[in-house]
Amino acid sequence: MHTSTSGAPFHKNKEIRWYKGKYKVEVVLKSKGNWRVKALESVRITPFSFQPPSFKEVGEEFTTVPRLLWKHPR
Repeated sequence: MHTSTSGAPFHKNKEIRWYKGKYKVEVVLKSKGNWRVKALESVRITPFSFQPPSFKEVGEEFTTVPRLLWKHPR
């Protein structure tokens, strides 16, 4: 792990994961509870069953829990 000019740590290598095993994303930031990821393709997000799904476009960042980020596609 390296540090940026501001002193904040960052990873040199890109970590690619699959959101719910379907959508390719890149991990931007890891924290204890949630991870910040960037969509590498259009992603459909269904937050709760009573809410309509939302879509994230390519390059858009969003927050999710790590258990939904799989290492391999299904």
